[in-house]
Amino acid sequence: MSTLQDNGASRILGAGFLLTGLLFNPYLITHALGPDRQIASSIYLIYIVAWEIVLGMLGVYFALNRRHAILPKLAIVCASLLVCLFAAEWGVRKFWYKNSTNGWKAPRISSFELNQCGYRGHRIEYNDDDYVILLVGDSQVEASACAYAWMPECRLEYHLKSKGRRARVFTVGSSGYGTDQELLAVREYFQRFRADLVIVWFTPINDIWNNIFPTHWPRNGKPKPTYWLENGALHGPLPNAHIGEIPCTGSRIADIIRRRYVMGGLDPDGFWEKKFLPPAYQALREYKGPVLMDWQTRWDSNLGVCRGDTLANEKAHWAISLTPRSPRMQYGIDLTHALLNEISLSATARRARFCVLIPAVTNPPPVRGEFVHRLNGEFYRTSSDQYDANLKDVTHGFDVFHTAVTLKDHEVGPADDHLNEHAVDQVMESLAAELAAGIPMPANTTTK
Repeated sequence: MSTLQDNGASRILGAGFLLTGLLFNPYLITHALGPDRQIASSIYLIYIVAWEIVLGMLGVYFALNRRHAILPKLAIVCASLLVCLFAAEWGVRKFWYKNSTNGWKAPRISSFELNQCGYRGHRIEYNDDDYVILLVGDSQVEASACAYAWMPECRLEYHLKSKGRRARVFTVGSSGYGTDQELLAVREYFQRFRADLVIVWFTPINDIWNNIFPTHWPRNGKPKPTYWLENGALHGPLPNAHIGEIPCTGSRIADIIRRRYVMGGLDPDGFWEKKFLPPAYQALREYKGPVLMDWQTRWDSNLGVCRGDTLANEKAHWAISLTPRSPRMQYGIDLTHALLNEISLSATARRARFCVLIPAVTNPPPVRGEFVHRLNGEFYRTSSDQYDANLKDVTHGFDVFHTAVTLKDHEVGPADDHLNEHAVDQVMESLAAELAAGIPMPANTTTK
């Protein structure tokens, strides 16, 4: 039987196995590859982890024993490892693991109301001479509070046709989308369909922080594909599966390890903050002067979504108005602009025009100025000028339509500030008036 007699050589050999095992560590490998080159194959990842464990066990075995019967014990180690891995995989699949999709499409919506891309909307069908408009956005374009026939796509199409334009309007986008998932949705749409105009309905109070973090609202919510900036260049997305897919197609244990090492495990938002994000806005601990208690009132009454916001990391609907602009908000603005630019490039590559839609409520008129709000013992300074500057920088260089919502009763309800059917119709009528001049009249059509 093969043996190793020398204790010094044994320890050297053990240390060598341990160091070699560390080289197979998934964190070190993904760090060396760079965050945009994750280990995508579950089988390959579990192979790496298995080798790390085997080499580590061999290192301990050789380092702590003076005399070794190598081959039989090595066989026992390998067989035990395989049995444990198979048992663990079976147990995880049977009793614990739940698949998590990469992003989402249209939750809790009847299949009757879904288009071919999986979003709320009518079937994508058009003729060669139709002017095709793609409406892109989040909950505003999904408009779950509106009747199916009163969705934004329907009202825009109606008002354009009333002006003699032969237009078809279709929707890609879902509640909670940021510009990152909108970009992927546009790319998926263009794989099957065409468009003459792409309109992104931009939602200032949440689109920027939707893009910054790897999960949906609130903190560490549903995982989604996420891009990031590095030295001014756009990278991503992570994970690299399509929207609505399950990233793991092999071992469930491997998927857990992938989440732990690549996406931050139980705290993906915190992981992302440490890895990519600059400092967030710092609240004032003390302030002497007039303060507003409106935020505290909403918090105390649990009105709307404010308790799910975390102002400490700017994953909050009020963050866009905070002043002065933090390094994190600047990063979010740059990231969002880069994502909008990618949508624009996807459109222009297919000879489609690109523009941004930003409705604004003007009844009652917005209160302008600089204010300090108190919330849970801390003070936050906001500015309407800062809000305007942030929005201007996000949309710089793009065609932007600013439509006004003048209806007094424009919200779905006291705890839901989405536009109701009447406000949606007003926005789409105003947008149609802006777009009509750039849409050719059908052949053999005369204007009155």
